[in-house]
Amino acid sequence: MRAPKRDDSTPSNAPEKPKAYYEMFNRTLAAMVRPDARRILDVGCAAGVMGAHLKKQDPAREIWGVEIVAEVGQLARQHLDKVFIGDVQSLLPLPDAEGYFDTVTFGDVLEHLVEPETVLRRVQRNLMPGGEVLVCVPNVAHWSVIGELLQGRFPYAEAGILDATHLRFFTPASFRELLLDCGLEVVQEFSHVMPNDAISQVLAQAAAGLGIEPNITLSVTPVYQQLYRARRKADHKPPLALVIGSGNSTPEIPKKAGTVSVVMVAQNHMTTIPECMESLRTHLGPDDQIVVVDAGSSDGTSRYVAKIAESEMRLSAIYYQEGVSYGSAVNKGIEVARGDAIVLLDPSYHVYEGWLDRLRDHVTSDLVGMVGMNSDGAFGPQNLEHFVPKGTTGDYTFETFAAYLAEQNRGKVREVQALEPIATFLPRATYERIGRFDESTSASVAMLDYCWRCRREGLVIFCAADAFAHFLDEGRGALPPDTQSCDVLADKLESFYGRGQVPPSQALFGSLAFKPSFDLWRRDIPNPFSVVRSGDPIALYLDAMKRLLVNWVYADHEPVRWDPEKRVVGLDWPPSPWAHTMVGVRRLENLQHCLETVLKEGVPGDFLEAGSWRGGASIFARAILKAYGAEDRMVWVADSFEGLPKPDSERYPADANDRHHTFEFMAVPLEEVRANFARHGLLDERVGFLKGWFKDTLPDAPAERYAVLRLDGDMYESTMDALANLYPKLSPGGFLIIDDYGAVPACRKAVHDYREEHRIAEPIQVIDWTGAYWRRGAGQANSQ
Repeated sequence: MRAPKRDDSTPSNAPEKPKAYYEMFNRTLAAMVRPDARRILDVGCAAGVMGAHLKKQDPAREIWGVEIVAEVGQLARQHLDKVFIGDVQSLLPLPDAEGYFDTVTFGDVLEHLVEPETVLRRVQRNLMPGGEVLVCVPNVAHWSVIGELLQGRFPYAEAGILDATHLRFFTPASFRELLLDCGLEVVQEFSHVMPNDAISQVLAQAAAGLGIEPNITLSVTPVYQQLYRARRKADHKPPLALVIGSGNSTPEIPKKAGTVSVVMVAQNHMTTIPECMESLRTHLGPDDQIVVVDAGSSDGTSRYVAKIAESEMRLSAIYYQEGVSYGSAVNKGIEVARGDAIVLLDPSYHVYEGWLDRLRDHVTSDLVGMVGMNSDGAFGPQNLEHFVPKGTTGDYTFETFAAYLAEQNRGKVREVQALEPIATFLPRATYERIGRFDESTSASVAMLDYCWRCRREGLVIFCAADAFAHFLDEGRGALPPDTQSCDVLADKLESFYGRGQVPPSQALFGSLAFKPSFDLWRRDIPNPFSVVRSGDPIALYLDAMKRLLVNWVYADHEPVRWDPEKRVVGLDWPPSPWAHTMVGVRRLENLQHCLETVLKEGVPGDFLEAGSWRGGASIFARAILKAYGAEDRMVWVADSFEGLPKPDSERYPADANDRHHTFEFMAVPLEEVRANFARHGLLDERVGFLKGWFKDTLPDAPAERYAVLRLDGDMYESTMDALANLYPKLSPGGFLIIDDYGAVPACRKAVHDYREEHRIAEPIQVIDWTGAYWRRGAGQANSQ
């Protein structure tokens, strides 16, 4: 395919793109802007959406933009303080702004220019001393491009690495050289990785056959896009760490004293890694690093990690297509770890404020080999009860209990013979002295073997009395190591510690997580359900239905520890595997309020839910109607029953980068939803199902009028399709409920766009953190 010809009247670097192209921005590039940045120049600002994002973070920021497309630049002026429209190659340096900006960004711009060198040199005149240039560019050495070349093709496209409007092509090494030639020195680097290990391995073998170092091929071919932080050489400070996105590279990486690399080995940890990662990101420093080694997950863990990597600059991800041993995964993670120290963290644990500093503080000499944490998920010497001060009374949450232990046990440690793979602080000096982890055994055995080797070298091992990690996944438990490995290691331990000095097998190799009898930290909250008056069977039945649908009754038996506060407002994520709804107690109560009101006041029409998941809210609606004997009304359940659609960013820019379609648990088959209705005795002729995308099913939805509409489509497109086709049929006095109003900005934008277009003035009422509703033509604010 040949690059498209251009009209001679159009500047050669003015891309002809759809509108949605100019309303997106690189969130990783935005995250690279330092919090203290005050004057920012966004070169290639498009419609100004990144500038708007940065101003939302700090309204005091002054942001200028440069944009070549005139009509797009006009849009940017709605968000930015000043916008220059024209070719950046002739506009720079900007007049009256010498030494003015502390940050200049080039978001996918330089590859479109004839002379990017000239632009990079000129823009430095607008940069203050110590200022930074932030750049992102695609990598032409990505495996996908090499694959095309090997087939004799160089196919230009509308977007991507081979975008037809790209005039210059770079590899990571060639772009670093370009920056150096322009007087800029790279101080931080980040890679967006789109790996294909099989192809990279084949290419590496071919490179080796040609006398080329294969590790170069392994490190560069997975990289799709490269991002750089650079400063003028005269402004250069001690180097920040190089952040590598590809797990195949083993470069010489500069270390910064005091930094830490947290290495997590994940294999099908989707039920816990989101909470673990959030707690970890919250309590790490800006120059620390997270290395996630995905050891062949099949449950969505790898997709989750890849998504987080798009916005978390501290994260490096390594992916294996097939399972590998714990020792192999840890060794690979440490190879790309750049920190002065390493922490091995199991993604089944939640860490709390100050945890890292407390572990680090216990490394008081070179004789301290490793430091672990106490936990409610430990088997033996690290279990929680060994560290609870005597006489402890009171009620605690896990967070407040961690703070309590930190205060009561400040500076205290207990020497232990071995650690479990929970959260282990490993000084780099220890790793360099002891060497790599055993790659032939399971996680518990590999860690115990490493502890044995540390003790053999005369190093001591501590468990911190003042650092606590909460075990998130009791249902998963710990996998027992294989018997043969346990026997071999037990012999090693006894030969070193002496017979009778080794902890019992249950403590070292137990297959069940330790369950403490200390229960003062349990999370008790007031009963969230309304009190049922004596002699009110309808209220009693509906109360029981709510408890069942959110699985309040049997929540203690769920495979993952539940949080009652989250269940009340539907904040469980991932959602409960046993509940039939994820909307929580408050939004079910709102649905009950709306339906009881329309029944009491005689507002005509059916109930329809657009987006049902497992059907819980619709099941509850049918229960309400049946309890009140309202057999003249239907319950309509509209859903694709195949999950959410891929975003159509051309027509709906607000849905750009939406990833709901990647969540497999959102796709609940129609047969399962029907079965859930039947389990509650509510599948009858008054329940109808509309299967398909909203744009196809809702225009012909059979009901003439609706009394209550409940929209749970998440996306802009889905929400707008539902509003456009259903709201005109909503009876005066009827209720419109939006489930994702607070949680999904695109959904909220669709609601406001529709209300503005149709001049809907009824006030929006808030239900909880995400749910909202209003009453059509009510003439008053209706609240619960």
